Formats: sequence, structure tokens, C-alpha cells
Amino acid sequence: HDPERHSSSSSNNNNNKKQETKMTKRRRGQDEGHRHHHHHHNHHHQQDDDFIPLPIQTFLWRQTSPFVRPFLGKARDLAQIEQRDACKLFERIIITNNIWGQSPSLTDAISSIDRWRLIKVSFPFVLQCTAALLNNKLIKDHNFNRLGGNEAKMMYTLQWILMNASEECADSENEAKSNATNVAIAAATAASLLKPMDSQMGQGSG
Repeated sequence: HDPERHSSSSSNNNNNKKQETKMTKRRRGQDEGHRHHHHHHNHHHQQDDDFIPLPIQTFLWRQTSPFVRPFLGKARDLAQIEQRDACKLFERIIITNNIWGQSPSLTDAISSIDRWRLIKVSFPFVLQCTAALLNNKLIKDHNFNRLGGNEAKMMYTLQWILMNASEECADSENEAKSNATNVAIAAATAASLLKPMDSQMGQGSG
């Protein structure tokens, strides 16, 4: 055997092994990087799904405020005006999807998310405002024989969310079924929240 040829062959084999090792490490690093990117993308996508722009959150809290804050004297009259305006805005933005005349930040925020997400995030606020109006009505009149304009508007908006929103916002039959399931869960939650009010109504009418 030729010692030089044997040495050259061994050297080539070692170099090939080193190159294979480097390629394996590089491929493993790429795979790990891809998995990390995929996980990060999914996590980021989940965060996007849960994210509600701040102008929308501010708008919803601002509309809810006159229904839940305590008010006395002249502040009561102001709160009633604010309640009336809020009832109109809830109906206009949620049901008719009319955002004309709102601030640019709010219109941009509403346009940045799909309508179903806006309705879902609005639902607990609408429910809270409706419950507050009905509770005040019960305390004042001891029955619900005649609903005022504010109560009627909020009841209509709440009914539309529970009964019609899923079909109007769905792009397909499957999505409509999914939305309807979410609404059914929300309706069950609403029913459980309003049970104490039902018992008060029974006592008031008795």
C-alpha cells in the first residue's frame, strides 16, 4: 500500500465526515428555527385573535359608564341623556354597522377587526347596560308593564345579538353554525345572570 495515498484517503474521509456533521447541525438548526417560528407564528396569531383595539375598549366603557355609575340631582338628568345617546349608538354600530360620524381612531379600529368579533366583545357591555336599565325600571315602577325608549332599544339590540347576529356575520354555513353555538352559550350565560331579576319581577308583580 502507498502510505501517501492511504493518508490522503483518511484525510478525505475525515473531511467528508466533518462536512456531513456541519450539514446535519445546520439542518437541525434550521428545523428548530422553523419549529420556533411556527410556534411563534401560532402564538402571535392567537394573540391577534384575542386582541381588541384600545379605541373600541374605550368606546364600550364610555357607553356603559352612565348606566352603572351612581348619580344624584342634576347628574341624574345628564346620565339619562348619556344613556339615551348610548342606546342609539349601540343600536347603530352593532346592528346596522354604521360607524359614520365617529372618531377616526374608532372607525379605523372597528374596520381593523371583523364584525363578529366586535359583536362578541360588545355583548357583555350590552347585557350589563340592559340589566341596569331593567333593574332601575323595576325599582321605580315595580313592574315591566311599559318599557321606555331606552329599555326597548337595548332589549332590541340584545335580542338581535342573540337571534340574528350569527347568520348576518357568517361567510359560510359552517361559520354560521359555529357562531350560533357561541351565541347559545352566551344566551345561557345571560339567562343565568338574569335569573335573580326574574325572581324580583315575580315578587314585584305579586
